[in-house]
Amino acid sequence: MKTTGTRTAAATLAALVALTLGGCSGGDDTVAPSSGDNPVVAPGGDAPAAGLPDACALLTAGDIASIIDASYGEGVFNDQLSDAGQNICEWKSSDSPVKFIQVLVKHGNADQIAGERASAEDFMGDSSDVSVVGGSKAYTVAGGSILGMGVDGYFVQVSNMSTSTDDVTVQTVALAGIVAGNI
Repeated sequence: MKTTGTRTAAATLAALVALTLGGCSGGDDTVAPSSGDNPVVAPGGDAPAAGLPDACALLTAGDIASIIDASYGEGVFNDQLSDAGQNICEWKSSDSPVKFIQVLVKHGNADQIAGERASAEDFMGDSSDVSVVGGSKAYTVAGGSILGMGVDGYFVQVSNMSTSTDDVTVQTVALAGIVAGNI
């Protein structure tokens, strides 16, 4: 059984991942809204950044339940971590406040994706190549709990935060495949 310290560490890790890895492309991540953009306001806050896919529209609680044996709520737009250059959505588990799925989307070319991977390795340790249907240059860190990839000109990060110490690569790759297919 995990201790409270471990749960706190896991929650802190997840927040740091979104803040650290999500903001490390090295380029100008600002996106000017176009007149044709009509972002959908997701539950919980402000509208997603114009010009980027709505991260909450890329996965559903049903998708997650089909892969992970746990109950998750619908996605909630994270207006505290999202900004003009990235959209972040989170699905929280009803089992534990530490268990959640997070999807981050921002613009990203091959060099930016390589930079995200290098940053992930600096922060989280060695990465491993994985294959994701619809994704390119996909990799995981931290026992598969964080996956980064390119999809149609975007950098996409799928985080699978769990209370388990088991490797969750297979689950995270499956979730990432759904996300990639919905972009």
